[in-house]
Amino acid sequence: MVQLRSQKSEILSDCDEGTSSILTPRTGPPKSDSCFNRKLMLAKEGTINITSKAQVLPHPRSKASTLYYGVGSEDTLCEIVKIGQGKRSFFLGESVVSDGDVVAFIPINPLFLVLPHLIEHATGKSVPLDQILTDDMLLLMKNATLLKALKKVTDWTEVCDTTVYRHNEDKMFVWLEKKYKTIQEHIKTKKLVSQIVMDDDDAFKRVSFQLLEEYLPDTISEKAKKHFRIKELEVAPNTNKRPAVVDDMTEFATTVKGPPKKQPAKISTAQKQLKQASKGTKSLMSFFGAKAPSKK
Repeated sequence: MVQLRSQKSEILSDCDEGTSSILTPRTGPPKSDSCFNRKLMLAKEGTINITSKAQVLPHPRSKASTLYYGVGSEDTLCEIVKIGQGKRSFFLGESVVSDGDVVAFIPINPLFLVLPHLIEHATGKSVPLDQILTDDMLLLMKNATLLKALKKVTDWTEVCDTTVYRHNEDKMFVWLEKKYKTIQEHIKTKKLVSQIVMDDDDAFKRVSFQLLEEYLPDTISEKAKKHFRIKELEVAPNTNKRPAVVDDMTEFATTVKGPPKKQPAKISTAQKQLKQASKGTKSLMSFFGAKAPSKK
């Protein structure tokens, strides 16, 4: 673990020269001091130095802007990952680190960053390294680990004091398989997965490959799965789930009913007798109608 402490610049002492601060009683808590704004960082010993700086490069899989440390160094390259769980603090010795996020420097082989560009620019032709890398990646040409790894995945040769590289897919899979086996051995040695997963060969292959494919583009990842014979996890269909496509759409149709038929109103006995007695009689309005002409 490496603890970084920001430099204190032009901060006056609590007491003047020649005067003891013990003689001056304090009232309230001490003032905030910027020299205690610290970060918790995890890094391999000797990784962090004053001369190296972090640089933003595209991630080999997601192509998202990612912070890398030691791009211009001759050996070490680290991906900077911030690990946090929201608002959290740490006790460190006799003080408190207010920012509970942990910054981890994860070593990574620079060839993983270069591999997508190598496939794009050096497939079927021999190209010098400066024409393979993008402008923001040119500092990687100083990295001895990258220059050594490039010769393991390419057909290379010297032309006029310049090394040119041609991508070789078979060599690339041999190199990836060695990395894949190293991951598997590490998981078994450190017992990073349950015994149930380790006893299932297909499940163990899938879990191990997930760590490797985090740094592989989708096109290489799919080919690597076939090359390593990794079986995808089969998901049983849910028989209780309603099918997405229904041939008979009447299942979802809404039945619209018409207005109910009007039932005849019930009449009392007296009304029935009155109706019976009025049969054969004329209505009152017939007396006010036009009279029929008389016959002469």
